[in-house]
Amino acid sequence: MGASIDSQRCSRARQWISLEVDGELSRFEQALLRDHLRGCDCCRVFQADVGTVSRELRQARLEALLQPVALPAARRHARSRPLQALAAAALSVAALGIATTVGVLHGSPQRPEARSTRPAYLDSWDYERSLIRQEMLRAQQYGRAI
Repeated sequence: MGASIDSQRCSRARQWISLEVDGELSRFEQALLRDHLRGCDCCRVFQADVGTVSRELRQARLEALLQPVALPAARRHARSRPLQALAAAALSVAALGIATTVGVLHGSPQRPEARSTRPAYLDSWDYERSLIRQEMLRAQQYGRAI
């Protein structure tokens, strides 16, 4: 477990070293890094190597390009815009249809006096289907045709 914790600390310290080279390390992180470097020879060597490489790269002459760097032009998605608008419209219509259906099935009527005193189960398809099945069974028992 100790090696794992040390490797995590060293990993974090090496990230801080990379940030420090670019001047992006906070004062708090600088203090934590200094504390870690006091007790870790490997990270001190890493810091020295990173510093050397960074200095050499920054002091090196720039290489002349043999040809200019060309980036591809940004693609316009003009063809997909009408499709997106159509999809948004279809989704809106579907949402409105669902909302209307749910409102009709589960919503309260606009006028309280229009409420039915009839039990809701009588308007159920399942209830109606069960009544039809019962009637068909009775008809079969007594030999009647429906």
